[in-house]
Amino acid sequence: MSEAKHTPGPWVALWANDYLTGNQPVEIAAPTGHPIAEVVRVDPAAGGDHTANARLIAAAPELLAACMAFVACPADERHAIDLELIVEAAIAKALGQRGEA
Repeated sequence: MSEAKHTPGPWVALWANDYLTGNQPVEIAAPTGHPIAEVVRVDPAAGGDHTANARLIAAAPELLAACMAFVACPADERHAIDLELIVEAAIAKALGQRGEA
């Protein structure tokens, strides 16, 4: 498996306000505060929610780390390293259930 080349996490979703358009884009930022991406409000007719999209994107490093840990760990040792807790924490962040967006 190759090494990850993305900006290291954890990433955070930061709400902004564009006073010119009235839009509330969500910026995804690295731990350093530098922006990685911006999620804009989607047309409600298209379905989806831009805040949910931003949470999912911000959780990407944790989700990738959980998947990589799962694949790298022998099946009989997965409970020994609390892999389930790592996966549950990543899912909770992606769903916005961890107190941060």
